[in-house]
Amino acid sequence: MSARADKPRLVLYQPEHARALSPRGPDARLLAARADVPAFLDRAGELGPAFSLLAGEEVLACGGVVAARPGRGEAWCLASETIRRWPLALHRAARRMLAAMARAERLERIVCTRLAGDTGAAKWLRSLGFKPTGGTTRLSGLVLHHYHWRNTCRQRH
Repeated sequence: MSARADKPRLVLYQPEHARALSPRGPDARLLAARADVPAFLDRAGELGPAFSLLAGEEVLACGGVVAARPGRGEAWCLASETIRRWPLALHRAARRMLAAMARAERLERIVCTRLAGDTGAAKWLRSLGFKPTGGTTRLSGLVLHHYHWRNTCRQRH
């Protein structure tokens, strides 16, 4: 395989990307605990802007934003263990896509959750500009911590 084929590229999300993803530990726990997640992933591209990061044919990550109500979106992301080889590719793609999705959907705020104990996700969310809200949810035996991101570039009309 050539070096060019291995270079991560951003593409529009397709449900088969999520099915092909070998999720990292915390994401695998979430998928195992929540029977509703596969149905959501089958429809995620219809519910809001979504992307996948691929290296060759390997799915590194999938993510997007669902417009929950006017001005507010809910972000989601699943990543593979191999994303560790390209952390900057995911970070740059997510940063660009958050801004583009917020602009396209006219979102003032994007919220998300992370699994308790997933310190890598906590650091990554903070580096993207998400701030912890202090809230938690217990869902299907999991503890999720809440974060929010404010669109500081929103155009006023």
